[in-house]
Amino acid sequence: MAIVDFDTECWDDPFFQSLGPLARYLFMYLWTNPHKNIAGLYVITMETISNDTRLSLKQIKALLEEASRKVKYDPVSSVCWVVKHVRRQFLRTGIISEQCKKGIRKAVLKLHYHPFFQEFIDEYPEIFDPKEKETLYRPPIDPIDTVSIPPIYPPGGGGGGGGGGGSVLRTQNSMETLEEKRISINSKSPTLTDEEFIQALKKNPAYKGIDINTEMGKLDAWLLTPRAKGKKKTRGRIVNWLNRAEKPMEVQDGKPPTDVVAGRLWEIEQRRKNRNGTPDKNS
Repeated sequence: MAIVDFDTECWDDPFFQSLGPLARYLFMYLWTNPHKNIAGLYVITMETISNDTRLSLKQIKALLEEASRKVKYDPVSSVCWVVKHVRRQFLRTGIISEQCKKGIRKAVLKLHYHPFFQEFIDEYPEIFDPKEKETLYRPPIDPIDTVSIPPIYPPGGGGGGGGGGGSVLRTQNSMETLEEKRISINSKSPTLTDEEFIQALKKNPAYKGIDINTEMGKLDAWLLTPRAKGKKKTRGRIVNWLNRAEKPMEVQDGKPPTDVVAGRLWEIEQRRKNRNGTPDKNS
């Protein structure tokens, strides 16, 4: 569970007032949904949006266009960017803690391959030095014709892709869902077995601090729920699940962080541990 401070002043914003009822609903969903990260730049498929909001894909496409001034969405890579999220959440006073800045950078760097990453750097010089745009952005091999999807950081999510052999090629005109995509290893390297794939994830520094075995158990449990009916435990879904997993807060001497946001997240983590059976030292 994440804490989201949805700015009530939005109701006085001329942009928000110009939106229709459904566009306002979608805008608030993209700001507050559980798939969103601290940066407001995240992966979510239109199918996931439709399942959560009960809006049709046709409605979502039209509403995204209506809200395009402040929400950018790439239907090919399923990447969403709520442009003013960081500014409204963390930069109202112009001062941001180093811990928050570090968390935002970490979230955004997961999408270093996407053009929205470059725009994010331009929008938030408080988070990234403009000079970093040239060194951190890593475009796909061939952004015009095809994209070879990496095995650990696939540009999909919110519904996952399939696991299997062979290289994955995706044209920019392709609108197939991630359920139809097959996530695998680059054609220049041998295909990994399922066990080797999990071991590669465990060695990946992006998932340091995450108990992958526990997360796989949670994913297995979720796949048994009615909402996951018909869905499979594909490699794309595994990667997307781990990308949304919360890492434990780093606490010194058992004390909560002094930063307000980090302290609140620490408190939530402690409550979650208590619900899972971990003794509360204060009780």
